Amino acid sequence: MVQQIATLWRSALDTVDLRDALLFVDDGAAAALAWADSLEALLARGARNVLRLGDAPPAAAAALCLPGGALNSPPTRAVVLCSTFLPQAHDALRRSLSSAGLASALVLCAHSAAAHAAYQERAAEWTQSADAYAHYAHVVAEWLGGGGGGAPAVEVRQLELPPALLPLGGGAFLLPAGARARPLLESDLAALPAATGGGGGGGEGRSDSPRVGGAADVDWSELPADWRRDLGGAALGLAQLTSALRVRPAIFTLGRTATLVGRQLLANLPAAGANDDECGLLIVDRSLDAVAPSLHGAHPLQPLLCAAADAGDADGADGGQGGWVAEAEGGCVALLDALLAQRSERQVQSTLLRTLATVGDDEGVADVVVPKMPSAPKLRALLDSLRADGGAALRAAPLLDLVGHVLAALESPDAAAAALASHQKLLQHTASEELGAARRPAAAAALPELISLFRSAGGGGGGAPGVRQLLPLLAMVYSLAGPPPPGTSAAAAAELSELEERLRSTLLQACLRDAACGGFLRGGGGGGGAAEELPAAELLARREALDGSLRQLFDRLRALGAARGGLGASEALLLSSAQTAGEVYRPLLKGLFERLLGGDDSGELTHISAAAGMAGMRLLGGMAARLGVKARPKPTDHKLVIVYVVGGVSLKEVSELRQLFAQHPSHRLLVGGTRLASPDSVADELVDGLQI
Repeated sequence: MVQQIATLWRSALDTVDLRDALLFVDDGAAAALAWADSLEALLARGARNVLRLGDAPPAAAAALCLPGGALNSPPTRAVVLCSTFLPQAHDALRRSLSSAGLASALVLCAHSAAAHAAYQERAAEWTQSADAYAHYAHVVAEWLGGGGGGAPAVEVRQLELPPALLPLGGGAFLLPAGARARPLLESDLAALPAATGGGGGGGEGRSDSPRVGGAADVDWSELPADWRRDLGGAALGLAQLTSALRVRPAIFTLGRTATLVGRQLLANLPAAGANDDECGLLIVDRSLDAVAPSLHGAHPLQPLLCAAADAGDADGADGGQGGWVAEAEGGCVALLDALLAQRSERQVQSTLLRTLATVGDDEGVADVVVPKMPSAPKLRALLDSLRADGGAALRAAPLLDLVGHVLAALESPDAAAAALASHQKLLQHTASEELGAARRPAAAAALPELISLFRSAGGGGGGAPGVRQLLPLLAMVYSLAGPPPPGTSAAAAAELSELEERLRSTLLQACLRDAACGGFLRGGGGGGGAAEELPAAELLARREALDGSLRQLFDRLRALGAARGGLGASEALLLSSAQTAGEVYRPLLKGLFERLLGGDDSGELTHISAAAGMAGMRLLGGMAARLGVKARPKPTDHKLVIVYVVGGVSLKEVSELRQLFAQHPSHRLLVGGTRLASPDSVADELVDGLQI
């Protein structure tokens, strides 16, 4: 996948005349070019400078220092690569193209005019002409003409760019086009007005009265504009990915929000090519298993890759940029694949040792001491000796850089994460021991331990974990416990309610001790010192504001626990202590694909569409018909299986699925999500996602 898409990026750029031009690249395209191409290659194509879209052109003197062009002729032409919709990039375009020194501009957008017309229906910020290309040709001409001179030459057109994805090795990826997308929970419904008419427009056909029905009944037209934008972006990113891979997907979904994305994907799929292969595509709601991303220490590379993904988050014109990203070089891809398959720090160190030893042998570096047993100091010494060799340092630079980044992460262990991982295990086993006991909700057993943890929580300093660090434990417990068991007694329900009230009160006190209020009042009264430093009136106002936020938090946690209700075999993530002597957490995706690859039914999945020409499925259907059984389609009917998690995929899930599919060599797996989910992202969702 990596080399294939990198080649597509280079081919797309080869069709663009970059000679003597300032090249402006938005964050989505920049994140992809960071691994698919290089700055040197862009300059070699004739670009005078490569700038972030949103930055102003450099002063003439600065521009003259760069390769290309005569010294006395600063560039007057701009080329823009825009991987998002033009209205989303409007402000960034204006900042970069409102320059008296530019006489012409070529704006290349990844999305067609038809896609912009569909975007107009779901985006609140788009209120201009229906023809986005013509509109922006006029607007950019006005910006360029503001400096006087002749009429500027402006062209705005589509350039079919590959997906602006961030690869994690050869078989995992992030599609940041929908990085802000998250699944809809029952607790979000109060903010949705009732839909009074069909269709898919913006605010028309809506009423201000509360809606009736649950999350399973929500229609695309009922979603707020920003949700339609983010979920629609995820669908468009998947359409670009399947088109670039030349596959026609049979779309399956698990979860209501995944189904909404799947239907948007179906509407945006290009016509199938004559030589397109088929694949099974499963789209999954992150909310169905919030345990996996909440786990600390789930994978040795988690701190490194989460930091890189967050730095390279390319969602929108004002998103982040930069950060370390592995290049699309064969050795880097193979090393990342090998590292993602490891489970422990010792295994990671052994993989790094083999990689460095191979580099030394291939480059013929003399006097390199390869230790028998790896350790961080020994690996650092070996890496330094290889970098000291000029030839190895030059020819193996990308691979050595990747080893250096991984090694730096191993050299800085997170003691707090190790302590939290211990608490996670205790909470899981405590809940497991109560599973099924007197029809008592499993969460009830774990809440006293959470109360104890939050009672000692500080503001993140000192030895005790802060409120923000403990929030993923809340998500883990509620998601792991799932919906209350059928027939839960009134006494058990009352006990759970009383424990939740005690936990909420304890969390409120912890937030008051925290100068940042756990992040719950950011932008609305957070900060300003600890509670004992505040005047009485301000302390009362903060307490009331926190009380409202925490009530919303617990509504969201209960909705998270109920999200898997009715999913049949995928409903239970928690095993009782009587069922297992080991791990009591059964990951959703791992359990689902163990059953699918084993030939079991997929009754909990929604089948959105069938790929064209599914000969294999027709054969299976014919065999089943002769046996009197109706075969249900499933993603594993296809050799290529793509798994995409709306709300983010965790490294634990990537590693587990890769290990599982390695036992089934007749299948090939690609797994990805809107972002790399981690305990930090779970805390962000709980705090920032309290309201739509």
